[in-house]
Amino acid sequence: MGKFENKKVLITGGNSGMGFESARHFIREGAKVAITGRNLDGLKRAESELGPNLIAIQADISDLRGHAALANELRERLGQIDVLFLNAGVGTFAPFEQSTTENFDQTFAINVRGPFFLTQSLLPLLKEGSSILFNASIAAHLGMPTASVYSGSKGALKSIARVLAEELAVKKIRVNILSPGPIDTPIFNRAGLDPKETENFKKQMAESTPLKRLGTVQEIAALVAFISSPDAGFITGSEFVIDGGMSKL
Repeated sequence: MGKFENKKVLITGGNSGMGFESARHFIREGAKVAITGRNLDGLKRAESELGPNLIAIQADISDLRGHAALANELRERLGQIDVLFLNAGVGTFAPFEQSTTENFDQTFAINVRGPFFLTQSLLPLLKEGSSILFNASIAAHLGMPTASVYSGSKGALKSIARVLAEELAVKKIRVNILSPGPIDTPIFNRAGLDPKETENFKKQMAESTPLKRLGTVQEIAALVAFISSPDAGFITGSEFVIDGGMSKL
């Protein structure tokens, strides 16, 4: 019997990368998993690969009007939620002088406003003893050039999570923060670089860590599962940095 036998899990942004691999890990451990994402083709591929214990729902976390409908669908299909992994996010980068209000608003809508109000909408489904995990970033710790908007959004998300850890403790709901560093995910292929540039960028990122490599989505999934499991039952309001020592916190 797996650690998550008969448990219900929701992962936003679960059709690729860290979210997808986390869904696979939870299913392997016996959970029923729902994922959300904007890309319908990606959701269909996830359903095909992960099988009958996966529910794929097309949803945009930044669309606040859709949160109630998503909560209703999850109530009908899952009943309640034991684990909520708020993984969906975006990262676009530009020098401060070139940052635009459109980019700022879109980034905060997806990375901050969406997770905040989706959690509010799903709160009635979260049972006592459940786990909420917000996916932030080590960018919130580092003064990375061109990352002012992205870093600001992830810093805000961390602050919200710490407050919720205090407020939701009365409901026996744990709230924690995941802060990944350079992880080898498909996001590298969506950066607008050609294959050679992408490979060089990945090598550069790997060299920036003491371990001289990128992290893997499997390592992320294992940590997500641990934080969400009863093994971490006395942990709340904490940040888990997984960056190969890049930030050296």
